[in-house]
Amino acid sequence: MITLRDWIAEQKNLLTEFEQWWRENHRRSSVQFPVSLDEGEFIVVPRGVEHKPVADEECWIMLFEPASTLNTGNVENEFTLKDLERV
Repeated sequence: MITLRDWIAEQKNLLTEFEQWWRENHRRSSVQFPVSLDEGEFIVVPRGVEHKPVADEECWIMLFEPASTLNTGNVENEFTLKDLERV
């Protein structure tokens, strides 16, 4: 019989393995051209170029897009927000 503590530790290990697999495999799937930025740097992505900002660690970004751009890009689903708060 497995203890609750052992079961939780096993779940954490599985989650860590999945997160590592996701970072390694999901990034490669649809990136047209990878770009690495350091703190204080920025890039302008041309209109029409698919982009998917990702980070290995927690970071803060500012993403400027036209007000008409949906938060889910060209896909409308349950995560799509149409009435966004203006800053």
